[in-house]
Amino acid sequence: MELQENINILTKDFNLDEITLLGVRLNQNSNILLDKLSITEKEITGDGWVNTHNNDFYCYRTSDNKIVEFLIRKEGLDALKITEAQDIERLFGKADSIEKKYSSHYYFYSDKNLVVSWNDANKKILGIYIGNTRITPTFYTVKDFLDIYLQFVNLVPNRSDWNEEATSSHPPELYRLQQLKSLMKAFDIGEDVSKNFKNGKFLRNRKPFEYKLINNDVERYVDNIESQSYKKRKKEQLEDYKMQWGSSLSFTFTKFLEVIERADNLLKINSGVMEASTLMGGYTVNKVWDLAQSIDKEKLDEIKELLYSMIDPQEKSFSRKLLIEKYNFPDVDLEAVDIEWY
Repeated sequence: MELQENINILTKDFNLDEITLLGVRLNQNSNILLDKLSITEKEITGDGWVNTHNNDFYCYRTSDNKIVEFLIRKEGLDALKITEAQDIERLFGKADSIEKKYSSHYYFYSDKNLVVSWNDANKKILGIYIGNTRITPTFYTVKDFLDIYLQFVNLVPNRSDWNEEATSSHPPELYRLQQLKSLMKAFDIGEDVSKNFKNGKFLRNRKPFEYKLINNDVERYVDNIESQSYKKRKKEQLEDYKMQWGSSLSFTFTKFLEVIERADNLLKINSGVMEASTLMGGYTVNKVWDLAQSIDKEKLDEIKELLYSMIDPQEKSFSRKLLIEKYNFPDVDLEAVDIEWY
């Protein structure tokens, strides 16, 4: 089934292995592009997109010497007669999920390995991606939660302003706060960033057996103590610690979070500096940069992993679609919002 001759194939049930684009199939060796198209060997070296020379309607993405993805765009899409966004689901059916990214909407059809992109500004279809698509639905884990938290704290350092009223006049702050509250509900942390998360209060509702990672790390700490008398006392305290889990872990959590926040601030200390063309400007930025780079990233990552395990010992993952539908996650293109309010 050749897509150049009948792109409407994509609107029906089809076998991914049977479709071709200009005679080329997915998962074939990328060298076939040398034979089928006006492509030089240099152009297909490495991973990435390859355009055809006779037009730019059709593109191929290569990875590990295989063709893994097709992209059809511009005049290559004319036969579909898509003039409005609602035409997409009319032709392809209800999408598994729809996301706003980079000022566009992406319609995901996982059963077809297909993504349709629609440009909001120009109000026209941008392209159809077929195969092992690089653009995928967004999922959020505890790592994303912490990243959003650090971004929010950087924007709103005063804890008394961690509410929707105080952030309502600045969308980048407001939407991140709403993202945090949504994810907190999903991770069963609570809803108040300051009262439930910042102080580790949510840990008091958890069970000790859920925290295997930090349990093992504490035991290693005790085992590595050289003084036998001191080690004996700490082993006795270890049993008491397990009985008073909530308060002990809350202290560890808040201290780890404080360290991560401070390190994040230091690592980003030069992020607002556009240029340092003067002598003293360059000197200052360089001196601060040297200090920031002296942070032991491996040890910082170790603390982050322990913190992740405290927030989410079950290593959950939530789709953006689920968060929007069930947990009031803001359905906005935050990148576009940040650019607008930069």
